Amino acid sequence: ASPPDSADGSGPAPPPDGPGSVEDDDEEYFVTVQVVRPQQPSCALRDSQFSNRRRITLEFENLPSGGNLMLAWRAATGPDISTIAFYDQRLDWIGDGFNIDWADFGWFLHDHDWNQVTVRVEERTPGGGSEPISPWSSPFLVARDSSACGAAVGG
Repeated sequence: ASPPDSADGSGPAPPPDGPGSVEDDDEEYFVTVQVVRPQQPSCALRDSQFSNRRRITLEFENLPSGGNLMLAWRAATGPDISTIAFYDQRLDWIGDGFNIDWADFGWFLHDHDWNQVTVRVEERTPGGGSEPISPWSSPFLVARDSSACGAAVGG
């Protein structure tokens, strides 16, 4: 089941220009986000006592070994984008990707019990901005706890 959309007031809608959008279709990228876990309808649970229930796993294809790379996050509840540097010590690197403990980034939920999130890779530019080098990932769910995850998937 998919999370509800905001048209009926029961939850956030998907990002307006997420995966497969016109924004992504017009661009060509050399990096891709190959794997996102957990896959819907499962959620990463911020408040779980078990690390495997808090874990988000991302794997990439064609990720450059150098550069000033960042992971950009965007929630379905708005257009704001947050970033974290790839050298952040909270990222647990594994092969071509990393694990993220959602407890370290749960602030991203803001005032919501759950949210649908997409990520992309960006490279910082000399002027202080950044440029995307991957399209937005497939959406995935993050939640405060298992009851909030159940609400996200309509259960």
